[in-house]
Amino acid sequence: MHKKKISFQLLRTFLLSSMIPFIFCTLLISSIYSHNYTEDMQKLVSTSVISMSQNISTYLDELKQVTLMPYYNDDIYFYINSFCNTTDLSLFEKIKMQRTLNSSFTFIRHSRNDTNGIFIMNPERCIYYTINNSDHVSLNTSYHYGEQIWYQQAVAANGRAILLGPHIPDYIYPVSKFPVISILRSIVKLETREPIGVIKIDVNTALFEKNFQTLDFHVASKIIVCDENNKILYSNSSLNEEEAVIAQTETGVLSLQDGSWKVFSYEIENTPWKIKVLLSNKELSQSIFTIYLVALFLYLISITAAVLLYRRSSSKIVAAVENMRNLFQLIQKGELSKRYTYKSDTELDTLGEALNVMIEQLEKQIEKEYIMTIKQKESEFAALQAQINPHFLFNTLNNFIALNQVGQHQKLEDSLYMLADLMRYILKAPPYVFLADELKFLKAYCSLQELRFDDRLRHEFQILADIRDISIPKLLLQPIIENSILHGCEPSRLVCTIRITISRQNSCLMICIFDDGVGFQTETLDLTESIGLNNVKKRLEIFSPQSTLHISSTPGKGTQVTFQIKNIFDEKKEQMR
Repeated sequence: MHKKKISFQLLRTFLLSSMIPFIFCTLLISSIYSHNYTEDMQKLVSTSVISMSQNISTYLDELKQVTLMPYYNDDIYFYINSFCNTTDLSLFEKIKMQRTLNSSFTFIRHSRNDTNGIFIMNPERCIYYTINNSDHVSLNTSYHYGEQIWYQQAVAANGRAILLGPHIPDYIYPVSKFPVISILRSIVKLETREPIGVIKIDVNTALFEKNFQTLDFHVASKIIVCDENNKILYSNSSLNEEEAVIAQTETGVLSLQDGSWKVFSYEIENTPWKIKVLLSNKELSQSIFTIYLVALFLYLISITAAVLLYRRSSSKIVAAVENMRNLFQLIQKGELSKRYTYKSDTELDTLGEALNVMIEQLEKQIEKEYIMTIKQKESEFAALQAQINPHFLFNTLNNFIALNQVGQHQKLEDSLYMLADLMRYILKAPPYVFLADELKFLKAYCSLQELRFDDRLRHEFQILADIRDISIPKLLLQPIIENSILHGCEPSRLVCTIRITISRQNSCLMICIFDDGVGFQTETLDLTESIGLNNVKKRLEIFSPQSTLHISSTPGKGTQVTFQIKNIFDEKKEQMR
């Protein structure tokens, strides 16, 4: 259960640490893609509509050119001018004029399926017309052209072509229910610019239909053409009662009965008309939503693969730590036959190998406890037994698990290397070491102890003397620091500091270890009851019989242990073996 709990904590930490950047990147990429999609859609609409606008403009220009035909054909101009100013034309002349006009305009009407009719009129009557389905349509003989606003506008334009928006051609009988769009131009006398008549070409919405039927924006759309008064000329779909709202809207989002629509507006070149395109906001949103779904799907695939790989790698770490944890529990019970056998392919394997060596050394040490006779070896092995403390390693591994759970992987990695170096020093360093190496070991030891006490423990080193080439017994100072932590700092509720000061007093090396923990009554101290202190005292006597160890303490203020190693600066010490 504990292993599963560790795995869960590792997995949760991994998911939390990876989910936020993953989601952020996914949303960012999706937003960029969505923005580009919207811009591409706008470019598609703009390019397509502008192209259609140019086609319509070109088509209208061609019709405007048709209205100039009376000026290009002298016979037509002569007959129109004569007919509009006199009614005394002979029958032959009228027939000839009709044939000339038919040969010119009937072909145009039949070649354009969107042309309803071509009319030439003066204020009183229509002097010529050609209409689709002429067998069934005639003109309204009582119609007064000169009274119509569009006629007056054409005359006021003084020979320029004008566009006339949707209107019912009520001059045709029977009256059609379908509106037409017209192009008008007044016919004037070239010498005086006096109007003599108006030519009018009626076209139906096929003008727009054939241009817009091929447009495809990949979403539902409405295409609308409005005149300069926002009156709808053409629509490719039914607008119901919403024509006025649509006509008044230039750009933005428009809510209609059949949904929300995004509006784009473009002017038709050389005309006062506009083309408005309405794209379904729902389908646009669905397209963008699809982008987010694809991004989410890719994220889920990525995170699933990452989780599987992570579980595979983290399970090795968890299994290795649990293997060592169980091994330490067996050591605490006195079972020394088991060994670390798990292979994690990480630095934990090095620590496990060091643990196996430690167990072997511990077994040998226990066996030699009963046969040792040499005082130095007895004290050294007893000190070594005190240093290689399973409780310290057990607590340190617990701290490693905690670091892994909270996601401090860099600190965990540094601590693993630190513990591996510490174990390597304990097992492989010679009996006598340089004081600088011993201090380096103590710094690592204090740093690992600080993992357990968090912010309640600090350590300081003050080197006030030249310690180069000075050797001392290995692990001479560690038991003092361990006692300071266990008996001085751990019972205290305050932040405690362990300070190690190295100084020189004449030819003596002074090593002072001070802690500001709870302290104790020195009268109650019995070195024979403290294995660690007793071993330190014996080893110091073997190393330097003239040296002294002094302990002073005050309850509530702390404890100070002072080593005075004499003549170390005057005598040449044994080289490290």
